[in-house]
Amino acid sequence: MSIFLERFVIPILATGVVGLIILNPLKWDTRQRISLLISTVALAYFVGHTLSLNESAPTQGAPSATEAPKKSGDAITSGPNSPAVSGDGNSVTYGQPEADKKKKEMKKAKE
Repeated sequence: MSIFLERFVIPILATGVVGLIILNPLKWDTRQRISLLISTVALAYFVGHTLSLNESAPTQGAPSATEAPKKSGDAITSGPNSPAVSGDGNSVTYGQPEADKKKKEMKKAKE
């Protein structure tokens, strides 16, 4: 991006500013031409400073060295309620154990 600015944008803007100030095709007075020069230099400084800050700033959230997930084998399913479960110590629990205990207790209390 900075190469594009250095080689194309800045020379075009400089040519335009010099053309407006020296040739004065719009018949501006001296104050207007000086104001144009100052504002253009200030804008160029602002853009250059902003771009240099963005290039030198460290990237946020750089990925840390983490362990890649292990491949544990092909997933196997059986039955209507079975999820795909592969090896490597996976376990699956259906339902909520606390809710099942409460239901059994309520049935016993009703009897």
